[in-house]
Amino acid sequence: MADAPRNPGQEAEHTLRRVTVAVAITPLLLVSAILFYAYDIIYRGTVLDHLRTQALRHAQIIDRFLEERAATLRLEAHSVPVSRLADTRYLEARLTALNDAFGPMYTDLGLIDPQGRQVAYAGPPQFQRTSYADAPWFALAKDQETFVSDVALGARRSPHFFVTVRLWDAEKRPWLLRAAIDFGKFNARVREIR
Repeated sequence: MADAPRNPGQEAEHTLRRVTVAVAITPLLLVSAILFYAYDIIYRGTVLDHLRTQALRHAQIIDRFLEERAATLRLEAHSVPVSRLADTRYLEARLTALNDAFGPMYTDLGLIDPQGRQVAYAGPPQFQRTSYADAPWFALAKDQETFVSDVALGARRSPHFFVTVRLWDAEKRPWLLRAAIDFGKFNARVREIR
């Protein structure tokens, strides 16, 4: 069956309705799109600002915590002469005292001479006779008052990092007091603080 021809009046009325609907809906769609775009920008900005603030707070907590550990190590280093720190029994007593005070996050303490040789040590026995002369962190640490290394597995095969403090002997030679900190226990402590 063929479609019946439309009346020109009906055709004009039908076109007028379509134009009226289009004119009424177009501004609504345009305003909706603009509002959605503006909301998306504002929402993303708010979320990013919140994440930046959280990251900054977390970084400040970590920095404060590391500075406290470095200050404790500086106190250890500058309270007694190098000759006293070179006594392994003294370092063992200090390691025990540090872990009693701050929890068992310190895995060892070592006194390193200007050539990078560890001359006194308290901690796991397999690391007593260690030379750090070729270690990249040693070259950086010996030129700084306080140094915090990157996290590494190293010979321990568990994540840890070093905090070192430079001290001077009677001949004005730079030595390092080094403390290894267990990264897992450090993370747990930072989460507690946060």
